[in-house]
Amino acid sequence: MKTRRLEMKQIEYALLTAILERGQAGTDDAHALFELPETVDPRLWGSATNGLQARGLIQRVGDSHTRRRVAHGRRIGRYIITDRKRALIYCRQLARMAARKRPAERSLFDREG
Repeated sequence: MKTRRLEMKQIEYALLTAILERGQAGTDDAHALFELPETVDPRLWGSATNGLQARGLIQRVGDSHTRRRVAHGRRIGRYIITDRKRALIYCRQLARMAARKRPAERSLFDREG
């Protein structure tokens, strides 16, 4: 899995987890739950929320100002789960994907023999 796609899946997992745990959440809540590398392109957060909305898993219900300094107080969306069962299934799939190692990440020490 390419790095950008893996980062997108990590963001989707973080957002879904935050919303499932809190009932309503935004990207600040996902950032608070998971430490993603600073190298993650911030535009991926918008792409992830758009993708989850397109899948019919989340719905935007409002806005708030971000609490994260790096984001300079801009407005961010607040979301709820629209289909809890499908969201849980997708979240489990994302967790399994994240647990797998990509071939490029395997080291010589992972080999048997």
